[in-house]
Amino acid sequence: MPTYLASYEDTAPYFNFTGDWKVGRSTENRFIDHYSESSFIYAPANSSSATLSFEYYGTTVSIHGSRLTGRDAYRVFVDGRELFNSSNTTSTDRFNATIFSAALPLGHHKVELSANGSFVDVDYVSWSTNIGENDEDLIVNTIQDMHPDFEYDPPGEWVIDPPHIGSFAGASGHATSRIGASATLSFTGDAIALFGPSGPQFASSYSVAINNTNARAFSALKPLFRSKQLLYYGANLGLGNHSLTITLDQTVESDHILAIDYAEVYSTPSMGGRYVIFTVSNRLEPPSGLVAGLTVTSAIAAIALLILLHLFFMYRKGRFVRASEAEVDRHFGAFIDPHGPVVTFSTADNTIPVRVVDPATNMVLGVTRVRDSTYTTGSGITREDSSEVRRMQPAIRQRMY
Repeated sequence: MPTYLASYEDTAPYFNFTGDWKVGRSTENRFIDHYSESSFIYAPANSSSATLSFEYYGTTVSIHGSRLTGRDAYRVFVDGRELFNSSNTTSTDRFNATIFSAALPLGHHKVELSANGSFVDVDYVSWSTNIGENDEDLIVNTIQDMHPDFEYDPPGEWVIDPPHIGSFAGASGHATSRIGASATLSFTGDAIALFGPSGPQFASSYSVAINNTNARAFSALKPLFRSKQLLYYGANLGLGNHSLTITLDQTVESDHILAIDYAEVYSTPSMGGRYVIFTVSNRLEPPSGLVAGLTVTSAIAAIALLILLHLFFMYRKGRFVRASEAEVDRHFGAFIDPHGPVVTFSTADNTIPVRVVDPATNMVLGVTRVRDSTYTTGSGITREDSSEVRRMQPAIRQRMY
């Protein structure tokens, strides 16, 4: 009979913390990195009203946290019976420690931890369970929120871009702020775990029902944001098809939401389970904004390509001819003032770079290199001595050194 271990963080909405619990923060605890995912919840000293409770189907169950000297007074009840009563017997500090564990018969169990007037913290919770028959494999299918087996009601009240979408599995998720909106997943398997985010902007109350019976209430409203948290766990469902329905019941603010990330379905061949293969391209309809953006981008790229091809063929046919320096001078000769100031210069190759400027608009019309032999007296340029002298209007022709 396949056995699997389920382990979930203290931030999971599935766990019910009531009374005086506080969230561990790095500003208050320098050992926070010693905790799983750097998160924990604790009941402060002298607290007698803090209680953790949860239900599961399985055998061995464990609660993990820290064991600190002179602290950790708490009691644990399983199915209404007290199984553990801590009395501060720890002599050394230990983190990621098992603060409670019990091996129980396979079945449904309810666990409750109560603070007993002393500091106690919870890091994560785990349990093991069996499924199917001997000598067969465990089948686990991960079903993303976009899978067609998820149905959202009403469809128009669910969005596919909830806050922190990048931290969701596969960067996809569904969310709603409509009270009464629900999502239903149809599946075949003996156990199911549903995941989504928790944090300060999420539902203060939501309910989950299996096969439309025995709905249970939970809260995703937490002080800190966490993704991929356990929203619900159900097991020992038996053969056949099942449904899970999650409903948003209440929010503190109108913009608070219930968000769904993915589900894991556990089964075996004897339970009718099989691996589900689902192609993303067959199920996703990209957002209209993305489609419009891709269309515009593609059109611009196509136009640019056509322009480049047109220019290339014009060049090949000789439509574009580079003008000589003499032609440039003749074209812009009217801009040269023969009575302008004299500028004396000398270069190794008897050329100078010249910027041609429109005097009316002061706009640069081009750049060329002027040779000594190109210009003669009367074009606004004269020769003197062994060095080259050019009479030019600086506002019209400017040296490019």
